[in-house]
Amino acid sequence: MQRYNNKITEPDKIQGYRAYNWVKLNLNQLREMSKIGIMTSDWKNVPIFEEYLSLLKEGVPKERIRQHLSKKYLVSESTLKRIESRFSTWVNP
Repeated sequence: MQRYNNKITEPDKIQGYRAYNWVKLNLNQLREMSKIGIMTSDWKNVPIFEEYLSLLKEGVPKERIRQHLSKKYLVSESTLKRIESRFSTWVNP
């Protein structure tokens, strides 16, 4: 039978970090990302763009890449164009 420790501890240590803690921990990076127009939700598009670059390097035409990625990731081709545009933009930090 498993025994439980009923000792009271700090909530952060039991439940992990609060949103505040994550923001504070990454404040400088988030501030810089905001300044140059990078959204925090862009992280989920990194695998899509990496595959896009890989296929582009192999010489696959952009239109065929978009069709393939659209089916694979269940996103519209216009969304893929937006991802392509956002990640291809040069930024000055």
